[in-house]
Amino acid sequence: MSYPVAPDLEFAPYGPLHFAYQSFDDGQVETANIVDITNANSRIGLYLRAPERSDGLSFDLESGLGFRPSLKTSPKNTP
Repeated sequence: MSYPVAPDLEFAPYGPLHFAYQSFDDGQVETANIVDITNANSRIGLYLRAPERSDGLSFDLESGLGFRPSLKTSPKNTP
């Protein structure tokens, strides 16, 4: 999905978000945290480009989000 910003420019956000809410409860202590799925961290990006019908430059800005990997949490490891 893209959004027009100017007559010859559009903005398009994208990104795979692989985070989850993970909690443990052993009957005595409950811990919880937001975690990334271990196999792939979450990323978010922004395209700034000319519409496909015209020529021009395009820019792509991407950043990874640094949530704790799910593999590094357990009932014994308090996040």
